[in-house]
Amino acid sequence: MEDRMAGKNKMLQDAEILIKSYNSLFKRGTDIYLKEAKKMRSDSGRTFIQDDKLENHLNNDLDEMFNEEFCTEGEYDLYLMENMGKKIISGSTQEIHKVFKYRDKLYEEWDVTPVQELGNITPEEYFSKIEDLDILIEIFKLYAVKSDYKMPDAFLKKLKVYGNECIDIIIKLAINEVPYYFKEMFNMSEIDYIPDKTREYFTVSLTAIEILGSWKIEEVIIPIIELLQNIPSVIYDVDSMDGFYNSKNDDIDGYMEMYRSNIRDALVSIGSSAIEHILNVFENIEEYDENHEYIAMALAEIGKENRSDRIYRTLKDAFLNMDNKIVGSSCLGIYGDCRAITALRGYVKKNLNNLDRETFYEIKKAVEDLGGNMDDIKFRGPAVDLNLH
Repeated sequence: MEDRMAGKNKMLQDAEILIKSYNSLFKRGTDIYLKEAKKMRSDSGRTFIQDDKLENHLNNDLDEMFNEEFCTEGEYDLYLMENMGKKIISGSTQEIHKVFKYRDKLYEEWDVTPVQELGNITPEEYFSKIEDLDILIEIFKLYAVKSDYKMPDAFLKKLKVYGNECIDIIIKLAINEVPYYFKEMFNMSEIDYIPDKTREYFTVSLTAIEILGSWKIEEVIIPIIELLQNIPSVIYDVDSMDGFYNSKNDDIDGYMEMYRSNIRDALVSIGSSAIEHILNVFENIEEYDENHEYIAMALAEIGKENRSDRIYRTLKDAFLNMDNKIVGSSCLGIYGDCRAITALRGYVKKNLNNLDRETFYEIKKAVEDLGGNMDDIKFRGPAVDLNLH
C-alpha cells in the first residue's frame, strides 16, 4: 500500500513538472511574436519561411509600428507587448489569432518533445505508461486547476483508452457536486470571498463539461440540460445575495455565466443527437428564463445544419416568449430560415414604440442576415435616442 501511494505521489509530482512545462508555451509563443515583429520592422517585406500557415500573420497591424522611434530594444519590446495586449483586451481577433497560432504549433511539438526533468521522456511517453485510472483522474484535476490552456492531446488520448469507465467518472466530476458547492457557498454568508476549494471544484467541473462536449458524449446531454435548468433555484437566489460583497456577487455571476456557456458549447459540440432533448425542454416549458436563452442558442447552432419545421417553430416561439429579444432574434438569424423574416418584422411593427435602440437594430440585423430588410421601418424610441442616432 505504501509503495502504491509513493508511486502515485511520484506520478503526480511528475505531472506538475509537465504542467509547468506546458504553461511555459504561452510565453514562448509570445517571444516568437516579438521576434518576428522585430524582423518585420527591420524588413517589412520579409515573409515567414518556416511554416506556410504562419506566413504574413503579422503583416496586418504592424504598419503603425514602423514609424515609431525607440531608444532601446527593451523599450520596443514593451511597445509591442502593450500593443498586443491592448488589441487582445479589445477583442482583436487578428492579434489573438497571431499569438495562438504560434502557441498551438508549440503545443503540437510539446507532446513529442523530451522533458529533461523526467529523464528525457516525452509527455506522450509519460502518459502512455500510466496504467492506473485513479492516477489519470487526479492528473485530470491537476490540469483543470493549474493548466493555462486546454488539456494536452496526448493526455486526453490516454484517458480515452479507459472508455465508459473513464467517461462515467468525468460525468460525475462535471455534475454531481455542483448543487452542494453552490449551496455551501451561500451558507457561508460570514465571509466575503469564495473558498479555494470551491473555486477548484468549479474549475474541474467546468473543464469536465467542456471535455465531454468535445468527445461528443451523448450520455451527458440530459444531465447537463437538467443542471442548466436548475441554475436559478440552485445557484442564484436574489434574497440571499443582499449581504454579499460586490466581489462575491461578481464571482457568483461569473460562475453562472461559465456554466451556462460551457453547457451551451458542449451541446453544440455533441450536435444533432442533442436536438430531441432540447426540443423536449421547450415543448414542456412553463416559464422562460435566462437559462433557456442558452439552450435556444445551442438549438440554433445545431439546427442550422439539421433544419426542420419543429426546430423553426420552437425558435420562433422562444423569440416571441422570452424577455431577451436580442438573443431570440439572433437565434433565428443564426438558424437561417427566411420564414422568420415575417415574424421578426411583425414583432417590430407591433412593438415599435416600446423597443429600445439596441433591440431594434439587433432584430434588424437578424432580418438582414436572413435576406430581408427593414428599410421601411424607422426606429422611433425616446427623443434622447433620436438625437444620438
